[in-house]
Amino acid sequence: FGAQLDEASPREGVLDLSDVIDKAQRVRAMGGVPVVTLSKMPAWLARPVPPGCRETRRGVPCVSSAMGPTDYDKWGRLVDDVVTTLAGHGVYAYEVWNEPNNVRSWADTEDRFLTTAFATHVAVDRARRDTGLLLAIGGPATGEVSDLLDRYIYTTHPDFISWHDYAKDPTAYRDDAAK
Repeated sequence: FGAQLDEASPREGVLDLSDVIDKAQRVRAMGGVPVVTLSKMPAWLARPVPPGCRETRRGVPCVSSAMGPTDYDKWGRLVDDVVTTLAGHGVYAYEVWNEPNNVRSWADTEDRFLTTAFATHVAVDRARRDTGLLLAIGGPATGEVSDLLDRYIYTTHPDFISWHDYAKDPTAYRDDAAK
């Protein structure tokens, strides 16, 4: 589930993860392992939306929460704070963004996504070192298997890779894994 950082951090220096912590506790209570997606750029840190940017499926304007940060150091500090806080509540696995190959979720460039992903990995590695916990970071949680997976793996050396498949035929998952 998503950290919804645009809502959790409405202003620089403000961070309320109570909803995320509650979801993680519910997942654990059901016997699951929470994996939190670090996405939705806070407005105070987001790059402006390019003129004419529209979601491809619905044609509505892109949102700033789908843009990369204006400052990668501030983004890294925010991620470090989020991960350190959540690790204290039993969340040890994190995913970089949600469907960065979908304009609705990532309206910025692919190169900026990879730079954001790298900064995210560095921040999680710092939290791993500082907490001494075995934290995992992976992704990129694409909406399909694509070339972005290769670039992401080469750029970040993730602990795991992930993608989403909305197929009705279960063999599609096998075929994607083979790719």
